Amino acid sequence: MATSPPRWDLSNVYPGLDSPALAKDIDWVKETTGSLHSLYQEKLTKVDPSSSLEIINEAISSMVDKMNALLLKAYTVSAYIRSFITTDSFNQQAARMGSEFDQVLVGIQKVNILLEAWVGQFKD
Repeated sequence: MATSPPRWDLSNVYPGLDSPALAKDIDWVKETTGSLHSLYQEKLTKVDPSSSLEIINEAISSMVDKMNALLLKAYTVSAYIRSFITTDSFNQQAARMGSEFDQVLVGIQKVNILLEAWVGQFKD
């Protein structure tokens, strides 16, 4: 007797791997990662321990809010794609999307390292 493997119903997150909503969120994650990198290069590097406390607070608060939103969306997308891979290792579309999204996550890690180093200068 053949039984089908279990499947998770995640339609409350995205309707499917081909969903325009999923594609839109992936694009948003990519664009937001790029904008955070630009924010770091263009504005945050100009804020240092000699800046006023108000400027430092505003810069850190803005960066943390943007990073939190990025990570929430990125981890949601990643978990959604991984749910297909873990329940069906033969799902080529999910495997391809997971591999492509891993590269996006690497970009987020790079930006996060820059931001952590930048925040570290304010330890005093």
